[in-house]
Amino acid sequence: MFAIKIPTNASTYSADGRWPIARLYRAFLSLTKSGFSAEALYYQKITNNGRKLALPILGLKTKLTGPAVWLLGSIHGEEPAGTIALAQNLPLIKSLVKKGIPVVMMPLCNPSGYLRNWRYPYHPYNGLLDKSVGNSDHVLLDLKGKNQPRRAKAACPDCRALANFVMETFQAYPPRIVLDLHEDEIATTTIDQLYGNKDQQFLRSTYIYSHGPLGTRDPIARGIVKLLKKHGQPVHRSGVGRTRFNEKVENGVVTGGRDGSIDELLTSKKIWLKGKVVPGPASPTGIVVETLTASVGFSLTKRLRLHGEILRSLPKFWKMVK
Repeated sequence: MFAIKIPTNASTYSADGRWPIARLYRAFLSLTKSGFSAEALYYQKITNNGRKLALPILGLKTKLTGPAVWLLGSIHGEEPAGTIALAQNLPLIKSLVKKGIPVVMMPLCNPSGYLRNWRYPYHPYNGLLDKSVGNSDHVLLDLKGKNQPRRAKAACPDCRALANFVMETFQAYPPRIVLDLHEDEIATTTIDQLYGNKDQQFLRSTYIYSHGPLGTRDPIARGIVKLLKKHGQPVHRSGVGRTRFNEKVENGVVTGGRDGSIDELLTSKKIWLKGKVVPGPASPTGIVVETLTASVGFSLTKRLRLHGEILRSLPKFWKMVK
């Protein structure tokens, strides 16, 4: 565990109106006054405007243990709305704790990306040159059924730190709802061409991922799709094409994802730990929210309203899980 040091001289990308990163850190660390513990899982070290920075990836959890809500944001740095919505809705998160609901948060998983409006920590978009901080292949089981991990070691130090936090935490805080707040900027720009996607519908519609065992039948997934529609987000039509990763969409929901993500890790029944197969977090609900962005008319303000309403629905969602 590392001591937490907040960078005060970081110059945050601001063209889209996102919060300065120091403001986010102050907001999330204020939870330590409300029954949360906080730790720096890893420091991303970069040079920003000629200044050397060490940006902590935060892990927060309530002192109250037990079946929990897990909240993640900014796996991809050019998707700021989820993290800012978490910071804006801290009273809601505190109210969950008062109701006896444990909470675990990784609200700013990729601070280097957030700071620079880059998808990945150290390179803007090219996944061949950089790795997603959410990659968990080194603790997920082989796709062909072999009792071994998909990757011999972690793809990057950042993702090792995030996966370690999950594995060290999930037994005391078994996830019952996982919300990973993303945006679909990459599907609504020319970057989409990197994936060879020729279906123009993907340039103007979105969808969510349901990693839990209920898939499209998960009432929480259905509830979030309704909120997307309520806020004017065009949801991908079922039976028309697939995602750029060749995943089938049904009623705005993609299921059965074996994408090596931290979301798959949090919903996996079995994982690889310390050289053997062990029971995994097995969250019944693991939702990756995707919202269209400013490139197709959805300002940051509009997206914050949507992500905020999703978060404020958590008390209702929790009753569904129970």
